Amino acid sequence: MNKWFFHPEALILEKQSGKSDSELGFIEKLIEMYKYRKILRELKQELEEKDGLSVGYNHVEGKFLIDQMLNYNSKYVRSIMTPRAKEIDENIQRIANKARFENYVVC
Repeated sequence: MNKWFFHPEALILEKQSGKSDSELGFIEKLIEMYKYRKILRELKQELEEKDGLSVGYNHVEGKFLIDQMLNYNSKYVRSIMTPRAKEIDENIQRIANKARFENYVVC
């Protein structure tokens, strides 16, 4: 019963070896659940404040797509495509943040 309720060695062994041979105890599972709830609360608050955008995701797929499309460097074309690249970045970031939030909910 004691190993089922509180088993900190399982967590230490898992981190050291990378294998999960022993099961976490009840207390460790509660701690993990608390960590996920805290992450969810902070992420939800951040996404609501910034209209789906988050500081944790800062990739630039829009710039990459525009660079792949353009065969030559033109200031005029670049000035037209820069706002579009930013819009693509924001849309992809919203999708990634929504998926990230949903994955935390599943955990």
